[in-house]
Amino acid sequence: DYSKGLVIIDISDPANPTKLGSCDTDSYAIGVTLSSDGTKAYVADGGDGLVVVDISDPANPTKLGSYDTDSSAE
Repeated sequence: DYSKGLVIIDISDPANPTKLGSCDTDSYAIGVTLSSDGTKAYVADGGDGLVVVDISDPANPTKLGSYDTDSSAE
């Protein structure tokens, strides 16, 4: 959700999507992919790099860690 971070939405009923939970990130969430087991979300967080979020409980996602991908930090 860009400036609000990761938002988890239940789309089991496509006619009535509902918000399950969210996890604010420090920058702008611009992309996300899930782990193969669906328990973690990897968020591309703008200038702050990668944020790893535990989504095993979708109503209470928790930030596990992050990695600064800034090329000047090499």
